[in-house]
Amino acid sequence: SEDQTPVSSINRLKVLPSTYRTIVVEAWCGYVLGVYCGYEYPSTLTSLLALLNCVSSKVDFCGRYGIHITEKEWLSRLPKRIRADNGELKSEKGISTMSASEVASEFVRSYAGDMKSGPESSHHSLHRIADHHAAGSTQGRRRERGETRREQDACRTFDENMPFVIKAILRHNNEEPVGHLLTVEMRQDGVKPTRRAIYEWLLSKGYAASEPTHLDTLLAQCLPKLKGVVRRDGIHVFDPRDDRRLIPNLVYASEWLRASGLSERAARKSLPCEVQLDPQNLAVCYVSKDNRLQQLHRKSNDPLVNELPLFEYLMMTDDDLATFTDMRSSLDSSDAQLYAGNREQNKASRAAKKKSMVLAPAGAMPNGRSNEKRKNRETELELNRMMRLGIDDGQASQTTAEDSKFVKVPPPTPLAASVTADLMAASRRARGR
Repeated sequence: SEDQTPVSSINRLKVLPSTYRTIVVEAWCGYVLGVYCGYEYPSTLTSLLALLNCVSSKVDFCGRYGIHITEKEWLSRLPKRIRADNGELKSEKGISTMSASEVASEFVRSYAGDMKSGPESSHHSLHRIADHHAAGSTQGRRRERGETRREQDACRTFDENMPFVIKAILRHNNEEPVGHLLTVEMRQDGVKPTRRAIYEWLLSKGYAASEPTHLDTLLAQCLPKLKGVVRRDGIHVFDPRDDRRLIPNLVYASEWLRASGLSERAARKSLPCEVQLDPQNLAVCYVSKDNRLQQLHRKSNDPLVNELPLFEYLMMTDDDLATFTDMRSSLDSSDAQLYAGNREQNKASRAAKKKSMVLAPAGAMPNGRSNEKRKNRETELELNRMMRLGIDDGQASQTTAEDSKFVKVPPPTPLAASVTADLMAASRRARGR
């Protein structure tokens, strides 16, 4: 594990467990070809993701954490022979993936760290440079009696730690002098005493058995597969902890999905599917269709969510669910009060209407016709206007009576308007019969 104690990107008061780091190191000079850091326990998955990082563009990888490099500053190549622990990669998935990529595998027997001293030494070097200077670091040892708990000093998030890990790897590959690794042949060719220069020389001489690999091959083999479902708005992903529950607001779409017709078919019935997702990059996912890997982008109005690892995003949705559950009880109570208030108001209003019907003169009962409702609306608007002007019912009646003494001369009506008015009046009389 990394000697760090990260905190949540959502709430810095929430301390998270230490992350784990898997690195791929060239055996001769110790050049770090790939790395994977995440909250997942070391497994076949984390080892395959580290291999995927070997061939992925390091320019894009470093750019996600604000570090700008060129392709030559961190080469992207896949070794043709891998020596690994007698554990993580030694599984059916790991062996089949390496066979599909034409990579030979060798597994070190248990408790034989001397047979892979290069990676172990690189791990310790990265710990000293990147981890031990971070707030809340474990310093690679257990807390002694009387020392402050590391959780009290923890204050840095995973994304704040990663730039220092990357800078430590770049220093390890490009700057750290390793004169003891230079051979006579290298010295004759004027090779600089850095791991990058030595590794480039090994490649040029054919001493290093590695080559670029088609990225889609490793993407299809290395990325974890999650259950999903195609709906009209895109592909929704199920929670890996419970395949009956969709991860909230994790929806992916692309032009390919629309052009394929799957979205239209899913409008009638949801279609099950399988997606492949990098746990450290929620911005994109992949779907294998017709032996081709299709890339889809996440639909979101919050771009910062794409920077969260899947582990933290699931924690955030769990916290939201707990908050909504607590709010639901008070909301149900408020809804019950609103329902009871509506019932009481209906009861009181019906009683008032019944009283008005008893006191109303004969022939004054409403018949519910549209023209009568429109007339009542005009009367109601006039009364409301008078009330806003501060005129009570008596004054309003007197004002209406005084206004009736004056005869208003309407402006001349055009012929077309007169004919239209006559037609509308005839239509209203026909409806009233």
